Amino acid sequence: MFDIILESIGGDVLANSLTEVASGGTVISYGAAAAQKDAVTPTPGELRTRNVSLAGSSIINLSRTVPTATRNLIESVLALTEEDLVTPVPRIVPWEDAITAHVEQANGHGTRKTVVRIN
Repeated sequence: MFDIILESIGGDVLANSLTEVASGGTVISYGAAAAQKDAVTPTPGELRTRNVSLAGSSIINLSRTVPTATRNLIESVLALTEEDLVTPVPRIVPWEDAITAHVEQANGHGTRKTVVRIN
C-alpha cells in the first residue's frame, strides 16, 4: 500500500492505483498516456469509507479553458530554473546490468532515473 500515488497513465493503471492506495492516502491522476477510458471512479462515500483522496488535473484541458493559468504554471516551473534547480543526470547502465539496476531501484537504492543502454 502507498500513501501517495502520482499516476499519469489512466485507464487500468488508475483503477489499480485506487486499490493500492493506503487508508488516508491520495491518488493524483495527471495524464492519460494509455489512451484508455477511465474505469468508473469511486463515489465520494467510497472514498470517505476508505479515507482516500482522489485528485486530477490536465494541463491540456487547462490550456484550453484557462490559458492564463497554464501560462502561470509554466512560468512558475521556469522560475525554478532561475533558482538553481538541480536536475540529476540519469544513471546509464549496459543491457547486461538491467536486471540488477531494476532490483536496486525496486529496493529503494536509487535516487535518480536509470536508463538502460541497448546496443
